[in-house]
Amino acid sequence: DKEEEAQEETVSFGAEHAQVLNEILSRIRIIGLSSRDQMFLISVIDTFVQMDSLKETLDECGVRFLLFVKLSDLLRKTFQRSITLTPREYIWGMHCEATDTLVNITLPESANWNTAQALGIGFWLTNPPALREAVK
Repeated sequence: DKEEEAQEETVSFGAEHAQVLNEILSRIRIIGLSSRDQMFLISVIDTFVQMDSLKETLDECGVRFLLFVKLSDLLRKTFQRSITLTPREYIWGMHCEATDTLVNITLPESANWNTAQALGIGFWLTNPPALREAVK
């Protein structure tokens, strides 16, 4: 009985589970959630799957920072709320060991200084030439 419990604890929620859950959420209505809330929930599930796929590219700190970036973007797009990252989130980027990868993933090619500033890039990209290059 304890062996079965241990096996149940190691089952992870992966892309296949997320796809099935999103299909179900697309067909049913959850009482207490608006359609916008339900779409946000589907987007959050997709975001977690994307983050899981990046674990080979980014370390845990980078994944956490990117998760905050993605979730704040989702909130902004879904609910038209002005969500800004704080130094508490920037610290995850600062502790990331793959900042070049983090820049490539988070900063769009058409980014300007305002976009970079909203991501707190000055806090976590500590290489001055790389910082200048990122906001060119």
